[in-house]
Amino acid sequence: MRIHKLLNNNAVIILDENNREIILTGRGIAYQKKVGDTVDEQKIEKRYTLNSPTISEKMQELLSEIPIAYFELANLIVEKAENELKTKFHESLYLTLTD
Repeated sequence: MRIHKLLNNNAVIILDENNREIILTGRGIAYQKKVGDTVDEQKIEKRYTLNSPTISEKMQELLSEIPIAYFELANLIVEKAENELKTKFHESLYLTLTD
């Protein structure tokens, strides 16, 4: 997995085999990295494959501006709600909660 775009020290974008963007997050995943470098797979905590280009853009914007802890908290909230309610929420919920 090669880095396509750096968002911050804790988030990068890679491209899958179909050239779709996947956001990878994890503590220090992009520390001292540059575009084209490989991702240390042990540092990957979460993967986000976003189907909507609009949501993907907003997610990238948020990840580059908001501390990773906020995004991680929103992720925990969504996961807990999905587990308790036995449902899957729309990916835009991550943006709403983080914002």
